[in-house]
Amino acid sequence: MNSQKSLRDLTNNPDDWNKEDLNDVNQLIQSVNLLKKSVEPYVIDKSVIIKSKDISLKYYREYSIMTSIIECFIEKNEFDYRYLTQSLYNNISNNLYFNLTVSDIKYSIKRLITLGYVEVKIIEEDTHNPIFKITDIGIDHFRQQTLQNLASASFFNYHTYNLSKRSEKMNILMIIIAIASLVVAICAIYVSIVAK
Repeated sequence: MNSQKSLRDLTNNPDDWNKEDLNDVNQLIQSVNLLKKSVEPYVIDKSVIIKSKDISLKYYREYSIMTSIIECFIEKNEFDYRYLTQSLYNNISNNLYFNLTVSDIKYSIKRLITLGYVEVKIIEEDTHNPIFKITDIGIDHFRQQTLQNLASASFFNYHTYNLSKRSEKMNILMIIIAIASLVVAICAIYVSIVAK
C-alpha cells in the first residue's frame, strides 16, 4: 500500500484513489481471497467424537498386527506378500483373527515401512506381490520388544477403561442398595415405634 495513506484513509475517501492505490488494494483483496481458500475452519462433528475405549482398542489392534508381521521374520529374513499373509494368520491372536481385514494388514505394513523396520522391493514381473525384508532397526526393535510392549500397554489400557466403567456402574448400584437399606431401616424403626 501507499505509505502516505492508511487503509482507513483509502476506505473513507475512495474518490482520492490513484492508480497505485487501486493496485495496492487489488493485491490486498487477492491475498485475502487466497487466505480464505487456504484456511478452513476446524469443525468438530459431535457424531465422530472418539472415546478413549475406541482409541485403546485401535492401538491394541494396530500394534498387535505390527508385532505379528515382525514375528513373521523369525522364520525368514525376506519373503513375499503371499507368505506374509499366510504366516500372519498363523501368528495373530484369535480375537484379532476374525476381524482382520486386508486394509489393516496394508496399513500396518505401511507403518512398518515408514518407521524403517521393514524394506520393500517391487519386482516388475509381479507388482502385486512385493518382497519384504526386515532392516537392522526392525531387528533391534524386535529384540527390545518395542511393538510387543506397546501392544500390551494398549491392551491393558483398553481393559482398564472397561473395568473403570464397570466399577462406576457397580458404585452407583451400591449407592442405590444403600439408600434402599436406609429406607427399609427407617420403615422398620417407624413400625416398631408405632407398634408399641
